[in-house]
Amino acid sequence: MKNFTKILALTLALTFALCLCACSQPTQTTDGSSTTATTEPTQAPTQSTTQAPTDAVIPDGMVQLKVKVVDEGGNPIVGVMMQVCTDETCLAPVKTDDAGVATFAPAKVDEYHANFLTGVPEGYEAEAEVFYFEAGKTELTIVLKAVA
Repeated sequence: MKNFTKILALTLALTFALCLCACSQPTQTTDGSSTTATTEPTQAPTQSTTQAPTDAVIPDGMVQLKVKVVDEGGNPIVGVMMQVCTDETCLAPVKTDDAGVATFAPAKVDEYHANFLTGVPEGYEAEAEVFYFEAGKTELTIVLKAVA
C-alpha cells in the first residue's frame, strides 16, 4: 500500500508537470506567427470536477475524451462523477455538466474505459459497471434505466 501511494503521488506530480509544460507551449496563430499562452495563477480547485476546455487545441498523439450520461429518453443526467481509465492509469475524475457530458483533459492515445466513480446515480441502473469506448472513438454515451 505504501508503494502504491508513492506511485500515485509520483503519477499525479508528473501529470501536473506535463499540464504545465503543455500550457506554455507556443501555439500557431491564423496569420502563421506563433505565440506562447500565459495564464494568471488561480486558486486550485478542491476537487477535480472542472470540465476541460472544449475549444482547446489538442496536441498530436493526444485525444479529448467525452462521456455523456443520459436516461432512456435521452435526457442528460447532471452531476455524475465519471472516471476514464486505461488498464494502467486513470485520468482525473470529472462531473457531468448540464448536457450530461464529462469532458476530460487531453490524454495520450490509448484504449480507455469509463466508470461511475461514486456508483450509478440513485434512481438509475446501468447495464454494466465498466463502459468501453469503441476502437478509435473518443466519445461514449451511457444510457441509464430509471428504477421504479
